[in-house]
Amino acid sequence: ELAELGQRALAATDLPALFEEVCRVVTYTLAAEFCEVLQLLPEGSALRLVDGQGWQPDRVGVDVVAGGAESMAGFTLLADEPVVVEDLAHDTRFHPPALLVEHGVVSGVTAIIRGEGRPWGVLGVFSDRPRQFGRDDANFLQSASNVVAEAIVRNRAEAELRVAHAQTVAILESVAEGVTVQGPEGNLVFANDTAARLLGYDTAEALLAAA
Repeated sequence: ELAELGQRALAATDLPALFEEVCRVVTYTLAAEFCEVLQLLPEGSALRLVDGQGWQPDRVGVDVVAGGAESMAGFTLLADEPVVVEDLAHDTRFHPPALLVEHGVVSGVTAIIRGEGRPWGVLGVFSDRPRQFGRDDANFLQSASNVVAEAIVRNRAEAELRVAHAQTVAILESVAEGVTVQGPEGNLVFANDTAARLLGYDTAEALLAAA
């Protein structure tokens, strides 16, 4: 299912929908009860639960997990590799966050969702039963995290391109001269209102519709 998930991520424009699908695939494949998508907040000292599966509905979008070595997610970012825990209550590497404790989590594995310049967040999967998540499980989760990371980077780049395009169009529409732009095949793809009026049309939309 990971290959299919990767294909869906290539066309993903709705990140929350992708997060939901990733959580579904991860929990199903690893036979777990919970999945979390945590986003590192701008100041870098905490992570917010932005999506997941198995949690109480009012926790998603609200719960914040401490960064640093205080939590499993923060420890994962510091370790820079997947982190496996067999018995959360007795693990001495970090303090279990309230979200996990209150849902009876016993075992789990977390992996970094990488970003540009710094991590974007953490993907985690958990069970309320004792489990021994192995290296293959950790590798699978990291692969799923990489799918999410690639979709986030591409989504951000496309958003930046849309903003740049909108700004360019606004500039061209505001100039006093007539401006037209042709596509690779010579077709008219842009005209401002000044160019339209010079060519006998009331608006650029009318000119483009007639082109």
